[in-house]
Amino acid sequence: MVVESKYYDILGVKTTASEDEIKKAYKKMALKWHPDKNTDNKEMAEKKFKEIAEAYTILSDKEKRQLYDRHGSDGGNMDEERFSNFRRGPPGSNYTRMWSNKSSNIDPNEIFRRAFEADGFFQNMGAFPDPANFFRNGFPKQEEVRSVTVIDIKLTLEEIYIGTHKKLKMTTKIFKNLNETINEEKIFEFDVKPGWKDGTKITFSKSGDQEHPSLERKDVQFVISTKPHELFTRNGNDLEYRAKITLKQALCGGTIEIEHLDEKKLKIPLKGVTSPLTRRTLQNEGMPNVKNPLERGNLHIIFEIEFPDYLEPNIKKELEKLLP
Repeated sequence: MVVESKYYDILGVKTTASEDEIKKAYKKMALKWHPDKNTDNKEMAEKKFKEIAEAYTILSDKEKRQLYDRHGSDGGNMDEERFSNFRRGPPGSNYTRMWSNKSSNIDPNEIFRRAFEADGFFQNMGAFPDPANFFRNGFPKQEEVRSVTVIDIKLTLEEIYIGTHKKLKMTTKIFKNLNETINEEKIFEFDVKPGWKDGTKITFSKSGDQEHPSLERKDVQFVISTKPHELFTRNGNDLEYRAKITLKQALCGGTIEIEHLDEKKLKIPLKGVTSPLTRRTLQNEGMPNVKNPLERGNLHIIFEIEFPDYLEPNIKKELEKLLP
């Protein structure tokens, strides 16, 4: 159990955040509050920049993070030796305490340099560059750490065959101030294009919940999946249809009618004898190609023969005479 979430809150991450998430959050927050980027409010930026460095120093170290989770930032009931080690910086560092209730000797610029150099971010630039020049000329863009709310949208095969328009309402949470959240209703609308495949994603940037006052809103991502159909099965851009016919139709032929996904009627002639699981292919009657809706896959008709449960004795005798 985590007894204090202060440092997690500073970085805008959950108490269960991974090492990678903590590092990404630090880099994003450090870039946002670097004093050289906030020249209009440098005093506040320096304070925030130092707090961010403190939080990262603790949470990026596995042992110190475990102690912090158990005892909080004041050390709780830890014995003096362990608390001293907890506050002591890493070997070779030029500071001796990671924080104090009154002051801290941590060097946030050193933490900043180490964090970016560790990934080889400036490896082709020689010495670590002056951050002020980078903020003035445009600091290299960092990987976005904004999280995503994923919502599965199940569509009928008819909707994906024809295309449709979806309008969805969702309640999101945003911060009104540092300590208070409000609910906000949002309407999401998008067109489903004919031929979309399972896994197609529609993303609305910065439209979801806000998990922390210092963070941007989460993305909302709708992921398409198809509901099972009673008669049709999709395979890429091809469709399969299982047509049930009587024994008489299988032996004597005739014509059957299929209602397609767009309610168009297809008349299928039965030629000769149709054996079980016979396949008939209709060109260009499958799913639309999403890149070119005028192109379609094929429709494969698989015939299933329904045999009678019972034959009258006289009919059975006639069949015995007629069939080889």
